[in-house]
Amino acid sequence: MKLKKTQILIIESLLGLLEKYDFESLSVARITQEALVARNSFYRNFKSKEDILRIYIKTLINEFSQTEQAKKAVKSVSLYAMAMIFFSFFKNHRDFILVLNKNHLISILQDEFAQYLEPLIESQPAKTRSNLGWTEKELMYYVSFHASGLCQVLVKWIEGECIETEEEMARLLNTFVRL
Repeated sequence: MKLKKTQILIIESLLGLLEKYDFESLSVARITQEALVARNSFYRNFKSKEDILRIYIKTLINEFSQTEQAKKAVKSVSLYAMAMIFFSFFKNHRDFILVLNKNHLISILQDEFAQYLEPLIESQPAKTRSNLGWTEKELMYYVSFHASGLCQVLVKWIEGECIETEEEMARLLNTFVRL
């Protein structure tokens, strides 16, 4: 996903403002003023303030999924390897995760993870919807369950200042999934 210059300016503006202000208190006018772009530029690129975060999260997930390590982990269907890469990658974005959590916006991250995870889960032969005899809705619940759990574990780990290593978190996550 390639962002336009205006999108980048607006995203950077919002992220900078979130360091000082609550999400709810920020107006589109304030965000565009900080970004030095016209208000109509905002609406050409985004539907809402939440959409800014959604697009930024999609770019992060895309960046994460395009790493060679993530591609290899997906091909090998290694939960441990994927978790290692996941925790390492998002540790570098901990300030953003904390801002989302402080503003009660983790659900946006969960939704975007669910969209990322669904095709990954479907690509595993033993977990395809047809092999499990699941409806589309049951698969959606399964994906939502995992995406939400993954996000909450990430948030708790980051809130705890990432005391456990990425390896320890990957091992723990691997254990949870096997239970």
